[in-house]
Amino acid sequence: NKYNENISALYAKFSTRFKNNFALSLGLRGEYTYAVPSTSSTVITDKQNYFGLFPNANLSMPLNKKQSQILILGYSRKIQRPWFWALNPFRRPLSEYSYIEGNPRLTPAYTNEVNLTWVFAHKYSLSFGTQLTKDNIQQILVTDPTNPDAIVYRFENMPHMNLWFVNLSVPAQITKWWQMTFNATGINFRSKLSGQPITIQNSIMGNMDNTFTIHKGKKWYVDLGGNYQSPIAVGNIRMGHYYTINGGLKHTFAKDRMTMSIYVNDIFNSGTVRVTGTDPSVTNVSVMQGSFRRLGISLRYNFKAGKKIKVKNVQSGAGDEQSRLSGGASAPGGGN
Repeated sequence: NKYNENISALYAKFSTRFKNNFALSLGLRGEYTYAVPSTSSTVITDKQNYFGLFPNANLSMPLNKKQSQILILGYSRKIQRPWFWALNPFRRPLSEYSYIEGNPRLTPAYTNEVNLTWVFAHKYSLSFGTQLTKDNIQQILVTDPTNPDAIVYRFENMPHMNLWFVNLSVPAQITKWWQMTFNATGINFRSKLSGQPITIQNSIMGNMDNTFTIHKGKKWYVDLGGNYQSPIAVGNIRMGHYYTINGGLKHTFAKDRMTMSIYVNDIFNSGTVRVTGTDPSVTNVSVMQGSFRRLGISLRYNFKAGKKIKVKNVQSGAGDEQSRLSGGASAPGGGN
């Protein structure tokens, strides 16, 4: 099973600031991709040869002289290429009657995003926006035509997946000893599989992190946080609600250069998700363990040596490629 992929890119960026402190940033990236999947299975694979233009723009508009309130209008067009393991056509058993398999004919998904963000008091933000995606990559449930008792979780390109979202981010100093960061997002999904009606789903997700100072002089802190996601349905797979609670004890010493931490992730071992896949002829329900309780100890040292150097970042795709190697999940419901 081999997958050769070559990407060439050319991009340009322009930014300026106007007299009224309005700031404009424009960018354009062009990408040419040539991919040759090869497999020893009976699945027929085709060479992929495509070019895409990906513009982006941001307009920042201060609402007062102190610039404590700012409106930011943004637009971008993005590409998401398939995860490499999602291209693997070979079947892997999940149970006696269910399998997971990739799809070497997956094509990239393209998303146009428009968002408006209001930043107030220099730190709080409220955002509204939409993401319109064509050929979204999603795991779906299908029946096996050669074995009516078997079901297959397979990756496919969905014709459309559109979502509208609102996001609130609030960092707050509640008291002298309590610092909190709260982030919440509400989403309206509208997705469509070929030959099926549109699926409409509302969902909320959020996380909260708290740091409590239990001894300021000796610099002892307690961290407590968690995240939650309500049930969500995309295509013909529905995932139940999911939450985890994390905590830890932290101590800073040696003139703030040493930090020792003891932490527990998923304290209540609650990271299980109920996944329901529905096909016209079958419904399958499974439970997926999204995370496990984990105890850890860490020791970190900050050298603080030398002068701070500001490096201008030239665009890199290394992070995107790493996510394609390890992103997603190999169990039902692990799609985009």
